[in-house]
This record gives sequence, C-alpha cells and structure tokens, in this order.
Amino acid sequence: MTISEALQIFEIDGNIEKDELIDIYEEKIFQFSQYFLSKTPISKLFESKYFQLEKIGFSFDLLANEQTQNPLSTLDFSAPSEYILPHYLHFQRKKNWLKTEISKAKSAVQLIYFAKKLVELEKLNAEIWFSELEMDPKVLVSREPNPMEILESIKIFNLAGGETFEQLKKLENNPPEILIQEMKRLSLLFKKY
Repeated sequence: MTISEALQIFEIDGNIEKDELIDIYEEKIFQFSQYFLSKTPISKLFESKYFQLEKIGFSFDLLANEQTQNPLSTLDFSAPSEYILPHYLHFQRKKNWLKTEISKAKSAVQLIYFAKKLVELEKLNAEIWFSELEMDPKVLVSREPNPMEILESIKIFNLAGGETFEQLKKLENNPPEILIQEMKRLSLLFKKY
C-alpha cells in the first residue's frame, strides 16, 4: 500500500498532524465496533468488515509510522455443559466480556480479533443447541431474542423437569415456545452460516 492510497482510505488530501490522524482512526474504529456490537455475530456478515478494517489498520500504521501489535490473550471458551442453564449463563458471561473488549478496542487488529472470537463463540453456542427439527421459515437468524426472556424460559423449563439440551431437542417436559424458537434459530445459524 502506498501513502497516497492510505491517505485516500482516511479521506485526507495532504499532510495531517498525527493527533488528527489518531482522531480519525479512533472514530473509524468506534464506527466498526458499534456495527459488531449491534449485529448478530454471523461470519458472513462480519467478514466484509474485517477486510475494510485491515485496510484501515494498514493505512494507519503506514501514515503514523507505527506497528500495531496483535492481542496476546488466547481465549478458551471451554467445553459447554449439557445442562441448559449453566451453559447459557457461561455463554452470556463470555459474550458480554467479548462485547466489552470490542467496545474498548483501540486498533483494527484488536477489533478484528475480538469480533472473530465473538463469531466463534456464537457458532459454538449454536452447535450445542443444534437440532434436526423442521425449520420454521419465519425464524430469522439475525433476530436475537432478549437474553432475559431466554433465561426466564430456561428456568420455567427447569421447573417442569427439563434441564438438558437432549430433553429440549426431544421436546420433553413441554419446553416454552421461546426455547423451541431459539433452538430453531441457532440450528439454522449453525447449519447455514
């Protein structure tokens, strides 16, 4: 990438002070982080954003004469539980942590890393919920239900004797409709995305 290409990415005509460049860069990072925080983590949705962010990161490094470091942390999502409630609580904790890291990201490299981890977490979660139930054409993968409603439905299902994903997949113990719909949504996400 040339300096003139980097300047075009930042929509700059000529010389710019480093502080101004940093402000523009931080604004672009913020806009992308808002996108990742507001959308359902689906790889096909996020992938085009990674490419755009990489170009912005390369451009900034070139213009600022810096080298952005990759995040050092490795994330372990650990094996999920076969019991719905502890799995869901664990998933939500990890998801909230990743969203916090996305909102705090200061570079394109960090933002891409944590956005990819969010997609990975979502896919792992979807795999646990996966069922061969007939898909409902009204189910939209991108329409995430309210986590508090899912949590409340899991508790209702527990009170009826339903505790495991296997019971949910077999529709034992009369699972609440919202859990069935979430299972279908996540099954579709896992299968197609």
